[in-house]
Amino acid sequence: MRLARNFTFLITIHSFLSPSFHPHSTLDFCIGDGIIGPEATVQRALLEYGIKEDHLMFQSFLYYKNDCVTVNPWDGEVVLQVSSMQASIEIARTLLSQRDDIVSSCGSDMTPVMEQVSKLKNDLHTLVTGMDNAMELARCERVLPLYRRYVVMI
Repeated sequence: MRLARNFTFLITIHSFLSPSFHPHSTLDFCIGDGIIGPEATVQRALLEYGIKEDHLMFQSFLYYKNDCVTVNPWDGEVVLQVSSMQASIEIARTLLSQRDDIVSSCGSDMTPVMEQVSKLKNDLHTLVTGMDNAMELARCERVLPLYRRYVVMI
């Protein structure tokens, strides 16, 4: 859910800064605090929105701001979360492959539990797919040209 909220915020920032939304896209509308420029405004907006400097969203902003030469923040926390979910999916598959043995050993009371394990496996698979898609969308090659065009306005 947090990843979806982060992605939604990025899209909102992108929409606000895009020429189709802002007809004067070359106008420097980002002046304040003695720091001039759209990057400074985006950085302040992230902080004002409550996104801390160690948050994936803020680290992603810095990653693109620095032309992707720093460590990709998606390679840390997100990759670990995806790996953890994939391991859980495998555990669920193993349990489900032994469903008949478990039900015969433990009784029919296990049937609802096994059904929930099946639902959990499917839900985790959906989450992994969504996170994989988000990581693909967040790749430097995809975001940096948009970032330069709409934030830096090079």
